[in-house]
Amino acid sequence: HTAGNRTDRFHGVVLRSGCGLGGKVFVEGRLAWVNDYFRSPEITHDYDGEVAAERIQCMIAAPIGAAPQRLGVLLAGLRDDGGFGDRAAAIVETVAERTAQALVAAERARRAVEAAVYQERAQLASDLHESVGATLSGEAAQRFRDVIRRMRTQAPLLRKAWPPPI
Repeated sequence: HTAGNRTDRFHGVVLRSGCGLGGKVFVEGRLAWVNDYFRSPEITHDYDGEVAAERIQCMIAAPIGAAPQRLGVLLAGLRDDGGFGDRAAAIVETVAERTAQALVAAERARRAVEAAVYQERAQLASDLHESVGATLSGEAAQRFRDVIRRMRTQAPLLRKAWPPPI
């Protein structure tokens, strides 16, 4: 996601591990900044075109999430000749940490809803089997049993994935 852009050059850009400031932070897992982006020997310059289009001079980045489940990188830039310091670093790290917490909570909630849906399907399958299954015969009964069997196999598969590894 991007915000505050003057151009669309960053839209759809995929962060590559080790490339640019963001890729470096993603690999190393720690905050970093450059106060003169274009002259910095500490980063690769794979994204110079995008950065130049935005007229960014200084950039700071913090990892979102910890290894091995790193979720992304928070990047911020300045368009003037200022620079970043400890105060900016603390703010960016806090925002990155809170972003990671929010993403983890959202993923856990998504998985909980998914588990509840599968559990409900399994319960419905059981209820249907007990009530409708007894009245069916022949080929219809066999097809009904096949559907019930498929519904029941979905719930245990999801339970094996719970709790999430995050």
